[in-house]
Amino acid sequence: MKNSIKAFAILVFMVANLSSFSQFSVGVGGGIFRNDGSGNDSQLGPQIQLNYNVTDNIRIGAHFGYYKNSTDFLGTKISIISMPVSLSAEYAFMTDAISPYAGIDVGMLKSGISSDGNSEFGDGMLNIAPKLGINYNINDSWGLNLHGKYHFLLYDGSQYNALSFNLGVIKNF
Repeated sequence: MKNSIKAFAILVFMVANLSSFSQFSVGVGGGIFRNDGSGNDSQLGPQIQLNYNVTDNIRIGAHFGYYKNSTDFLGTKISIISMPVSLSAEYAFMTDAISPYAGIDVGMLKSGISSDGNSEFGDGMLNIAPKLGINYNINDSWGLNLHGKYHFLLYDGSQYNALSFNLGVIKNF
């Protein structure tokens, strides 16, 4: 019993120390997503990111995007949709008001087509996306984020590539 209490006390102490320099942030923005294939049009849409600062320089998080391009084909509205969902790790080179960083997202990209309100999505592709970005911290609570990613998309033994660029607002907690 005493060992359990000691272990619990050590865990509480560690979490208390961790929370003294950890910080959550939520980012919302818009961006552009473009597959590398010829004839593919760019898709526009929102992105949401949730991040946790493990240290002043290291961030982990989860990111979700929804990119879409619509066109009329023989009187029918057709939309192409890409939805990357990933976990991320980032390293900030500086912790000043302007903070460049590099990182990687690993997750899944679902893509699909929508026609007259009916959507059909294919199997997800493995998405590995190295990224470079910059945060501009307006103050302790608010900031701006700009980043670009190069997506390596792997599916059924084939590789596809895509680029995305996003600009957004960050709220730090």
